[in-house]
Amino acid sequence: LDLDLSVAIDFTSSNGNPMVPGTPHYIDDRSLNQYQKAIIAIGSIVANFDSDQRSQVWGFGAKYEGVVRHACQVGDHSHVSGVRGILEAYRQTFLRGIRMSGPVVLTEVIKIAARKAKVTYE
Repeated sequence: LDLDLSVAIDFTSSNGNPMVPGTPHYIDDRSLNQYQKAIIAIGSIVANFDSDQRSQVWGFGAKYEGVVRHACQVGDHSHVSGVRGILEAYRQTFLRGIRMSGPVVLTEVIKIAARKAKVTYE
C-alpha cells in the first residue's frame, strides 16, 4: 500500500482571529495549536504509507491581495518533505499576511486532489 499524503487547511474566519490565544490557528512557541496537533496526529500515521514522504499543502478560505482563495498553495514550495515540512509550510502562511475569510468552499481542493489521484493511479 502506498499513499500520497496531501493536506488542505481551513483558513476561513469561522476559526477566529489567529492572533487571539485559544483560537484554532493561534501559534504559540510554547504549545501546539489545534491544527498543528491534527497535522502531527494524522500526518504521522499516513506518512508511514507514503514512500516518497513528499506532500502538497493547500489552503482554502484565505484572502490574499483582496481575493478569497478556495485553493492556494501553503508555504513556499509546491511539495514539502514529511510532517515537519507540512508544519513549516503552515507556519509560513501566517508570515505572508494572510487574512481569514470565507465562505467555506471545499470544491476546489477536492478537485485538485481528485485530479492528482487520477493521474497518479491510472
